[in-house]
Amino acid sequence: MALAVALLVGLSIWLLIDVWQSRTPVDPQEAEAMNQQRELNTQLMQDSLSDQVAGTLNNEQQERMDTSLGLALFRKCTEWTEFNDNHPSENARINEERACGDYRQYVETGVIPE
Repeated sequence: MALAVALLVGLSIWLLIDVWQSRTPVDPQEAEAMNQQRELNTQLMQDSLSDQVAGTLNNEQQERMDTSLGLALFRKCTEWTEFNDNHPSENARINEERACGDYRQYVETGVIPE
């Protein structure tokens, strides 16, 4: 439950930052500055979320996160989240929910999603 709350808070913050930063830049220098700030904000959010999640995990869950399958499921969740943020659609949202749900299920239970 705490993992779900931490992930929800992290994704909410990420979406707020992304929406705030989605304004169209006036010139190339401003666009570059916005990209750098977006990358910094994303990294800070990911670090913060990782710290929050790590504080609520038991050793087995942490070990599952660190396995090759755990990392692959995390990448898939992250890729669908970014895709849905950049190209919102019903299909992208469904795939994001499925990918992130598979990751949470694996970390929490150790059951490999089908």
